[in-house]
Amino acid sequence: MSHIPTSSPDTRLDNLSKLHRMSRTAGLGSTDYAAINVAAVITAVLGAASLLAMVTPFFLVIPVAGVIVGIIALKQLKASSGTQKGFLIAILGLVACFAFSASTGYKAYAAFQQERTDEATLSALIQSFGNKLAASEYSGAYALLDARFRDRVSLSQFENFFKQMMIPYVGNVKSIESNGHFFIEEAADDASIRRGQGFALVTVEKNPGNQPLRVEVTYRYAADQWKIFNLGEWFPAQAAAAPGAPDQPAMNPAQPQGPGL
Repeated sequence: MSHIPTSSPDTRLDNLSKLHRMSRTAGLGSTDYAAINVAAVITAVLGAASLLAMVTPFFLVIPVAGVIVGIIALKQLKASSGTQKGFLIAILGLVACFAFSASTGYKAYAAFQQERTDEATLSALIQSFGNKLAASEYSGAYALLDARFRDRVSLSQFENFFKQMMIPYVGNVKSIESNGHFFIEEAADDASIRRGQGFALVTVEKNPGNQPLRVEVTYRYAADQWKIFNLGEWFPAQAAAAPGAPDQPAMNPAQPQGPGL
């Protein structure tokens, strides 16, 4: 009867350890082949797609997702002990995600600050306009109007509107205040021009029902300053006088309206 050699438990454990190491490094000898980490590839794709975040902050979700996947990819690559590749593309994807998200975030913050500044400027502008009317400084109030407004409504038309149309019915303007809400947008054909719109509450000497009048005000930003572009139905565009015609108030007396908005 032949003798069958047996191995000790320690020998078997050593053999298993060798097999495990061989499985972890299989294919890395002369060929140096390793699989590319899937998460690293996804990170690179999301990094490239993060360019969309420059279009609208809505797409900020893309670079945020890219950062999360990129961190996962780096952890997986570190744990692979060299059996996976993709470290460089994961880093490049992460850099792109951080760059585009930071740029978009800064633009969104700058736009928010600009809007707050514009709203404060418009509130002060319409308040100053009301103060000048209350002091009967019509030429000063007229100077706060946009050039296009002044092209179609002369100073005498402007002054006569308040003297002949408003004062006999509701008395002199005491103050004009914004209701605090504005809609501001850039002109489609020129980014240096912005337009604003909002409602102003006009307090007059004879407030009907003790409620201020409400007038829709449009504003225009050009040549680095905001001006009042129009005053609702007080001065409609079709009211411009024909050449040679006597100056007349722009329209019928202002009608009382509720405070609205």
